[in-house]
Amino acid sequence: MSFVGALEVWYEHSKTVMSSVLAIVLPTLASALTLDTPIGLTSGGEATFVWTTEAGDPSTFALDITNAQLRTSLAIANNVQSSLNSLTIKFPIVPASNNYVAEAVSPDDINIIYATSGEFAISQAATSS
Repeated sequence: MSFVGALEVWYEHSKTVMSSVLAIVLPTLASALTLDTPIGLTSGGEATFVWTTEAGDPSTFALDITNAQLRTSLAIANNVQSSLNSLTIKFPIVPASNNYVAEAVSPDDINIIYATSGEFAISQAATSS
């Protein structure tokens, strides 16, 4: 392949990659949905997630928690009504860690992230004797 041919292939590939990046980034930038950082969470306990919205935000979203350090991602609620501004759930059993984040994502494509909380801790459930 000639140098010019290689440049043409690189250029076409770059356009495809940029289109994919923009498809993921632009919806995030357009959303004003803000997800608060939860506190006091315990594995297996009750958890409340709070958010604020503005006009033009998506009417529903899915709520996920992720932990990059543990390589964990978990869907905890789907088709959450944005207008509720909070959701209380019974939290699943997950490993205790300080590195979790909550993400409000598109119900149709989890790669479209509307909002991300700050990092929070989930403590181990109390053991009964």
